Amino acid sequence: MERDYIINSLGPQGTGHGWSMPVLSMMLSVPLWAIIIAQMCSGWGYYTLLTSLPTYMDNILHFDLKSNGFLSALPYLGGWLISILSGFVADNLIERRVFSVTVVRKLFTLIGE
Repeated sequence: MERDYIINSLGPQGTGHGWSMPVLSMMLSVPLWAIIIAQMCSGWGYYTLLTSLPTYMDNILHFDLKSNGFLSALPYLGGWLISILSGFVADNLIERRVFSVTVVRKLFTLIGE
């Protein structure tokens, strides 16, 4: 009796959620492709800078990378620090209800790009 009650209260199991994924619409969506291309270009630019900056500092700016290791790492440390602090600021803005989650995400995306 209890087993029947539990099974009946759970409802049908193993069925889909009723949503369908509009794969064709997504593949033909110009805004989606614009976002994908922009993110790929942003990532490519970032990693190009990440890998080329030490060489640039050595060859063009004539910094001795071995003796100026901290100076060479400073841009990356700054980026790390800003990314950590921006997370705390974003959470604080959401918790204090200064902005909605959507506005905070859009604002920090705009600032971060």
